[in-house]
Amino acid sequence: MFKDALLEKFSYKGLKKKKVFYTLATCTVIFDAIKQMKKFKLSDAVDIETPIRTFISGAKFREPKKNLLITSKNELS
Repeated sequence: MFKDALLEKFSYKGLKKKKVFYTLATCTVIFDAIKQMKKFKLSDAVDIETPIRTFISGAKFREPKKNLLITSKNELS
């Protein structure tokens, strides 16, 4: 749904001078979609928010791995 390069510019609450993710309409859509799932109907917001925070904060670490894999594949060709 999101490119890691875009998520690197966000944090869930806008810490470290990054843009705020939780105020986006997309965040509301994600929460609503998760709440519709039978497994998460009774979940607290924190139960949904925590994995989202982790995913957003990990974006900067995922992007270099992708670039490294692409570079490695190109060198093998």
